[in-house]
Amino acid sequence: MERIPAHLLVVMNEDPRQKEWEEDFAAMSALIQNFQLAAWEQGIGVIWKTNQYIYSPNFRTHVGVKPGEKIVGLLHIGFPYAIPIAKQRTAAEEKLTVIKD
Repeated sequence: MERIPAHLLVVMNEDPRQKEWEEDFAAMSALIQNFQLAAWEQGIGVIWKTNQYIYSPNFRTHVGVKPGEKIVGLLHIGFPYAIPIAKQRTAAEEKLTVIKD
């Protein structure tokens, strides 16, 4: 982890209501993806990790995560040594099912 220039810990409050919890988690996930896309436009690489140690009480205490908070992810941020070749994308139409009345 010391080779990575920056780390960003993304934490959310855990709402006891299931619907709100799921909506909050989805919103935080979208925020992370949008952050990754915006960073990539600037030539900055971001990897979203959820390694097992984020659940460790020692890690949570060390980074200041309180009870009632969930670590959504740990973002590793830096400039890539190499840019991977883009893979062939599947067309959206192949991934969608349209149901007509």
